[in-house]
Amino acid sequence: MKNHPVHVRIAEDKLKLGKSEYSIAVGKGDTITWTLDCGGAAHFAVLLPSFHSPLTWCCKAKKGKVIKGKVRKSALPGVYPYGLCVFDGARLRVLDPDIIVTPPKGGR
Repeated sequence: MKNHPVHVRIAEDKLKLGKSEYSIAVGKGDTITWTLDCGGAAHFAVLLPSFHSPLTWCCKAKKGKVIKGKVRKSALPGVYPYGLCVFDGARLRVLDPDIIVTPPKGGR
């Protein structure tokens, strides 16, 4: 089991992630940790299609700095687009990166 950090920030008046964090390759049982660094109080959320979420939940919203998600052991390999939203008190900013669930070693 592995942790995959995603660093979320606002730069140049846009929501940004680290270069390699727009598509995160994960395995079953892994954890993804989104950490918000925007310098002030903000709300942020991670949203996935509820019937196809590879995580143990489909939506988490919070006022704070960290959201964690665990990849289900039953998650099917594939590409899962998700919404990442941050409200900084003045503007709502949205990105649509991907979670990629990789097939297990040796095939199915």
